[in-house]
Amino acid sequence: MVQISLRLSPGANSVRRAFNRNIVAWGDSLTAGSGVAGSLTYPVQAAALFGGARSITAKGVGGQTAEQIAARQGGRAILVSLAENIIGAKGLPLQSWSFDFASTAGWTKIGSSGLLDNSGNVLRRSGVTDNLGGTAILLGKTVPSGHTITATFDLTEYSGGSNAVKIKIGPASSSGSVGTWQGIENVTADTIGQHVVSHSVSGASALAYAFRFNGTPATAASFAIDNLVIEERAPYAADVVTTRTINILQDSGVFTGSASGTLAGQRGTMLTDSAGSWFFSRMDDGDAVPCPAGTVFLPDEAP
Repeated sequence: MVQISLRLSPGANSVRRAFNRNIVAWGDSLTAGSGVAGSLTYPVQAAALFGGARSITAKGVGGQTAEQIAARQGGRAILVSLAENIIGAKGLPLQSWSFDFASTAGWTKIGSSGLLDNSGNVLRRSGVTDNLGGTAILLGKTVPSGHTITATFDLTEYSGGSNAVKIKIGPASSSGSVGTWQGIENVTADTIGQHVVSHSVSGASALAYAFRFNGTPATAASFAIDNLVIEERAPYAADVVTTRTINILQDSGVFTGSASGTLAGQRGTMLTDSAGSWFFSRMDDGDAVPCPAGTVFLPDEAP
C-alpha cells in the first residue's frame, strides 16, 4: 500500500493569513456605485464572492481623477502651503491674571453691607445681606464679545445665609455696581474646593470679573476664594491654505467634504468651502508650528 501525504510549505500559513485580509476598493463613481442600489455596487458584489470571508471597503468618490484617487491613497503627495508658513496657535491664553490675595488691591465691594478683606491671604466677602452683593475687579482691558474667559479658583469658605443663596461667577460690565453679566449667567458655586468655569463673552465687551450672590441672602452670607487665575482666549480660526497640488475634497464636480490627517506633525482636519478653498483646523492646543511651503498633508485614509 502506498500512502500519499501533503505537506504544506513553511510559507503556507502566511499565505492563508494574507488571503483573509480585508480589501479596500479605491476609485471614482464606478466604485462609489453611482446610479445603482448599494447592493449592486461592484465592491458589494465582489465581497459576496468570498462568502463572507473577506470584506471590501468602498472608497469611491464621484468624478475624481486617477491622481486624486492616488492622493487619497497616499500614493501621490498632497503639497500645501499656509499663509505665513505656520500652523497657528490654538487654545493658548491671550492674557492671564493671577491673584495671591496678599492684599485686596483692585477688588471692589458690590453692595454696602459686610466686609471685604484678605485675612488669611484669601479674598473674603462676609456679612453680605444685599441683593447680588459680592465683589469684582476691573480686568484692565476690554475683553471683546466672542472671546472666552476661564477662571480657576478654590472656594475655601461658603455660607449662603439661611436660604443658601449660591455665588454667581463671571465676566461683567462693571466692578463698582451690580452691572450686567457679559457671558453665561448660570455658572454658580456653593461647594468647597477647586472650581474651573468658562464663559463665552456675549453682547457687549466685558470689563470686569465678579463673584456675587445670586439673590438676597435671608441672613448674613459670606464666601472666600483663593488661588484665582483668570485667562482670556480668542476664538480659534482654521489656517488658510494658499496653495495645494491636488484637490481631494471634490465629489462629482462639487467642492465638499473634509479629510482628517497630519500636516507638519500636527493632527487636524482639512476643510473646504464651496469655492474650493482649503482650511486646516488643528486638533490639539499648542503653540504655533512652522509649516514650510510645500509641506505634505497625509490623509488618515491613506493606508
